[in-house]
Amino acid sequence: MATETVAVQARTSLEAMNSILAMNGNSPVTDYNATDNLDVVLARQVIEETSLEVQEDSWLFNREKDITLSPDGSDEVVLATELTDTGYTPDEIARIDFVQSKNKNKDLIVRAGKVYDRFDNTFTITHDVYADIVWYLPWADLPNDIRYYITIRAARKYNARRQGSETIDQMLREQEAYALARARGAEMDRGDYNALKNSRVLWR
Repeated sequence: MATETVAVQARTSLEAMNSILAMNGNSPVTDYNATDNLDVVLARQVIEETSLEVQEDSWLFNREKDITLSPDGSDEVVLATELTDTGYTPDEIARIDFVQSKNKNKDLIVRAGKVYDRFDNTFTITHDVYADIVWYLPWADLPNDIRYYITIRAARKYNARRQGSETIDQMLREQEAYALARARGAEMDRGDYNALKNSRVLWR
């Protein structure tokens, strides 16, 4: 039976998994990627989908503003090429928002790995375009407060999908509310630091 005194550890994805398993009364494991244990498979699934969910909300640590994307010699903006200098790939984009004020007379989206203008129905882009990008970061690059929040939120999903007890669900709801408040407080601290430094640091 799960206990309310489980210490939540989330420095690694394996620690997060074992915290989720412990909160739901299961034994710890040593292999995060195991496929022969249904509890592990479910825990990994909820961790990864919750991580993406949380990061899509856009935080200071995973958001970069006004990234310049330039057309190539064929007058197309290919993301895989344009993101080379950032160290990221298109697969690591959680969300991309094109800056309307700087992309006038264009309605830009991403299609087939390239920037597409819905206003003119074309991939042809002849000038630089500007985007705010929210990155999907790996577990090791997440701030501790975000790892903790993801772990608690994922634990509640795990309990629900296992049709666990309402008592555990209520306990996790309370912990999730605390974890979210903690994460938002840390976000405010990160924002204050950047404002003071007049910096656009990417917190990772």
